[in-house]
Amino acid sequence: MVFWDISFVSLVMSFIVMIIGFLAYKKNGSVPALLIGISYIFYIIPRIAYLMQITQFDRFLVFLRVIAYSIELAAVILLGKKQRKR
Repeated sequence: MVFWDISFVSLVMSFIVMIIGFLAYKKNGSVPALLIGISYIFYIIPRIAYLMQITQFDRFLVFLRVIAYSIELAAVILLGKKQRKR
């Protein structure tokens, strides 16, 4: 039961980060914020599958997380480039 609770909290927090990323993009036009919002979609899909106990797509779900980390890496690189320009 506790593990399910942790997974559910992780899912809710991922939704919050995704929504904040999209709102920040809408307000400021920040591409890194948009990328972070998009990357969290790729975290949410495996989390939902895990909570629904869908296990036949394990490798695909790991691939989705790799995509999410790659998108977040791109966002961090963009943020770093913005800092150097100032």
